[in-house]
Amino acid sequence: MSSSKDRFTRRHLIEAGTEKHTLAREKEKKEHHKSNILYSIIGAFIVLLFAAIFLYNSTWPSRHVTAVTINGEKYTVAQLNYYYSTAYESFYQNYYTYFSYGYGPFKTDESLAHQSYSDTMSWRDYFIQSAVDNMKQIQMLCDEANAAGFKMPDDEQTKYEDACNQIETGWSNYNYSNLDQFLNVYYGKGVTMDLVKQEMYRTDLASAYSSSIYNSYKYTTDAQNTYYTKNANDLDNISYAYYYLDKSTYTSDTVTADQATKLVSDDAGKITSAINGKDADAFNAYLSKNFKGASATSTSNAGKSLSSTYSAWLLDASRKAGDAASFESDGSQYVVMFLGRDNNDYPLVNFRHILINAVDKDGDGKYSDTEVQTSYDTAEKYYKEWLAGTADEDSFASMAGLYSDDTGSKTTGGLYEKVYKGQMVDVVNNWLFADGRKPGDSTVVTYNEGGSYTGTHVLYFVGYSDMTYAQYLADTAMRSNDYQTWSDNAMKSYTTATSSLFLCGKTH
Repeated sequence: MSSSKDRFTRRHLIEAGTEKHTLAREKEKKEHHKSNILYSIIGAFIVLLFAAIFLYNSTWPSRHVTAVTINGEKYTVAQLNYYYSTAYESFYQNYYTYFSYGYGPFKTDESLAHQSYSDTMSWRDYFIQSAVDNMKQIQMLCDEANAAGFKMPDDEQTKYEDACNQIETGWSNYNYSNLDQFLNVYYGKGVTMDLVKQEMYRTDLASAYSSSIYNSYKYTTDAQNTYYTKNANDLDNISYAYYYLDKSTYTSDTVTADQATKLVSDDAGKITSAINGKDADAFNAYLSKNFKGASATSTSNAGKSLSSTYSAWLLDASRKAGDAASFESDGSQYVVMFLGRDNNDYPLVNFRHILINAVDKDGDGKYSDTEVQTSYDTAEKYYKEWLAGTADEDSFASMAGLYSDDTGSKTTGGLYEKVYKGQMVDVVNNWLFADGRKPGDSTVVTYNEGGSYTGTHVLYFVGYSDMTYAQYLADTAMRSNDYQTWSDNAMKSYTTATSSLFLCGKTH
């Protein structure tokens, strides 16, 4: 009975899964099952991880993921990368001199995402915002151009095609294995040549249409004169000399900040009293004698560009040449002498030129006397050849088209129109605006200031414009105001939304 009961109990335990050996096998099965599930999860995670890494490093997301939506039109990360890089490059070129000496506003060898532009923005944020703003402006202009049936002008179309060709053929000069690699490094992930062509075209179309609107405004001479008179304080050219007494140079271990402020103020008062009613030479002579060879800085600026520290004083209608005064600025002082005020009432000039650049043949970064002389000799040869012919404007223009190194004017026969004082380099400016200059005058002058540009100009004076510089300034100001009003109104309906920005701007 007991044996039968034991067999029943054992069978029951086996069936119930509670017999000792059965429990062990079941436990083993469960553990194996758990391991399979865990390995499956880990395997799936690894697959997803590698897929994520692949996608992150590939260009697929950049070409397909939306980064910006402007007025309902979607732009991919690659498109944003294109505008991000062009904004970056434009900024870098504008401040190239500072960057070349290590004084740029950010470090080019470190991530822009980790460098602050402001308290709330990194430099990467700044360039993303600049890119989005540019994209918004370009879309508006392209929409307006298309609505107006505007077509790209032939000369702009040619420039566009040339620019595309330069990219397609020039990448090999920069040690890249292929065009796609160059584009992805220079512009960012996902940027293809087709995308570059598309966005370059849109940018050029927008620029051409913008210029057509800007140039469409017409103003009478009376309107120009009236505008200038009302805004003379902004537009008149103010000449003055100044000397800056820096408080920090007075402060020392034995001189407190308050004491330094007093010393600076006393010295500014002495200088002002000594030079008031005199001229710039007397200003410099006093500084040289009493401040260890110091000298004043003489300059000219439009009224609207003057420092707010002393602008009201300089623009006072009662101001006369030789007036001097001092102005406090955070404990430091400016001593300022008024030299004169110019209402810009002189005619603009038109001229043609043939530029022959000096060539740095030995590659030492400088232009030797021999290299400069070579440019002069070449220019002189062309000048004599012109004089030996008909020596008129048409023949000069033809020669400029053949020989000039100035790519900006070569296609127009070396022509520059509506030129104002100070626009050209000194040797050209001084000849153009010399007293008694008359149409048909010609000469050869060399510009050599030791910089990257050195060369010789063959000059031909075409004549005086029918517009004064004052009218030109007024015309430009009115035109800019009217264009800005038009642009602001056109932009009112344009909305912008951003997403997936973490993929943008990874090349900087």
